[in-house]
Amino acid sequence: VELFVMSNCPYGLQMEKAIIPAYDLLKNKADIDIKFVSYAMHGKEEVDENTRQYCAQQQDKDKYFSYLNCYTTTEDSASCMKQSGLNESKINTCIDKTDKQFEITTKYNDQTSWLSGRYPIYPIHADLNNKYSVQGSPTLIINGVQVEASRTPDGLKAVICSAFSNTP
Repeated sequence: VELFVMSNCPYGLQMEKAIIPAYDLLKNKADIDIKFVSYAMHGKEEVDENTRQYCAQQQDKDKYFSYLNCYTTTEDSASCMKQSGLNESKINTCIDKTDKQFEITTKYNDQTSWLSGRYPIYPIHADLNNKYSVQGSPTLIINGVQVEASRTPDGLKAVICSAFSNTP
């Protein structure tokens, strides 16, 4: 399960809130990941939050989902980092490394590279965005296929479980 979002998109936040209970229930049975749309519509703050969340997932997936649970409610990354127990120093090191690797700030600062001249490119999962023809936030991919689901915990659990050969 791959959920493509923009971290500050209202619809993406709804879907993230809904996927947290599905993750908690199915994390030992399904591979559930949050990925990022290859452009941002909600400013530099969103670009930075996307990278913070990408790095949090790299550090500890369970703590990331704890962070996400807090962030989707408060949008206060500093307090959510503390509350989730993520190592802020390691996150910051990852952010610096990721920014250099994907030239995130460079792309943000070069408005000529922006999508339609309006939206900064966010390249971390660009290859997967292309592979699945991701157009916006949220986009849900299950077993390599784009699917529709309601933005409710029960709706997401149902669509994820229906993709199993033997429903858990």
